[in-house]
Amino acid sequence: MGGLNIKSSAAINQALLAKKAWELLTSPSSLWGRLMKNKYFPNSNFLSANCPSTASWDWKSVCSAKELIRKGLFVKLGNGSSIDPWLNFWIPDYHPLEPPFPLQREAPRMVLDLIDVHSRSWKRDLVFHWWPPDVAFRIISIPIPIFQAEDKYIWVSSSTGEFSVSSAYSIAIKGIIQHPHRPWLRI
Repeated sequence: MGGLNIKSSAAINQALLAKKAWELLTSPSSLWGRLMKNKYFPNSNFLSANCPSTASWDWKSVCSAKELIRKGLFVKLGNGSSIDPWLNFWIPDYHPLEPPFPLQREAPRMVLDLIDVHSRSWKRDLVFHWWPPDVAFRIISIPIPIFQAEDKYIWVSSSTGEFSVSSAYSIAIKGIIQHPHRPWLRI
């Protein structure tokens, strides 16, 4: 950071691991994606997968990039079936800082639970029940697609919306700089 343009090896490592994590999130049907999904998260997506202490070194390494992925990820609403309303960045200009845990049993688990699929409109009473009015108004202003489409992952740190190692590095280096006296605490 002193002008020699020497990159942080810890931040580069996190950015490269984030690339593999991004692939798991956006291409779970690849050979490697299918293997990891079958073994570690058969009934969920990568972001909600656990990282048990008995997991392989590879899996633990990729899991360490989850926070970096979450910092650069925006989920564009399609059908809402893969968006966790409490953990994903899906509301424009609003990034949840702390999810309201523990969630009550009747809390919506997916954004799809907030949509009336027959009329293709928001369940306003449910939205206003779970979010403060300023956030609820942002939610109901999100257009619901007329045609069924999958939710789309967008990397907000790049101009194209596609993941890049250099933009992930920029996010990672900010996380390391915030904690210079604790280099093991990344992102």
